Amino acid sequence: MEKIIRFVDVLVKQHDPYYNSHSENTARLVSMLAIASRYPEEKLQSLDFAAKLHDVGKIMIPELLLNKIGRLTTDEISTIQRHAQNGYRAIKSLSELEPMDKDEFVSRAIYQHHENWDGTGYPQGLRGEHICIEARMIRICDTFDALTTDRAYRKALTFEMAVDLLDADRGLFDPILLDIFLRQVLKAYNHGK
Repeated sequence: MEKIIRFVDVLVKQHDPYYNSHSENTARLVSMLAIASRYPEEKLQSLDFAAKLHDVGKIMIPELLLNKIGRLTTDEISTIQRHAQNGYRAIKSLSELEPMDKDEFVSRAIYQHHENWDGTGYPQGLRGEHICIEARMIRICDTFDALTTDRAYRKALTFEMAVDLLDADRGLFDPILLDIFLRQVLKAYNHGK
């Protein structure tokens, strides 16, 4: 099964060049956050797998839309937001070919990684601890890396600007995990660069 998933990962990286560094950076930050928050060690490998594949559903989004410069229409936003559901379905479909123990864990984290602590996220509008902890970790790290990376439609924010934005938007994130991320993970991450 992992060979199939790696193959899909390669396809996504060819479809969206940003995906490669973004998925790796997100996974590295998620791993640091998991360790700092005392996440169970026996689940770290599966969490890394989920973090690397969190945007796998983007393979079903037209490349021109992913890299569009300028404002997106409401329909385009909806199309991009479907990547969470697309990724969930893709992982579930692959597990029908070859079942894997971590399937439900990984697919749930992929499905929920754009849910917000305050209930304003998507696709389900889940709130607080109704969002799995893995998705809550990915949400924080995904957002930070997206903010600090150049995109076709905007330049990267500075490290400090991204930290200020996360702090200003703290209602979107698990408050305990966000504090650990801002106080411990980013200190180590910035120092290691």
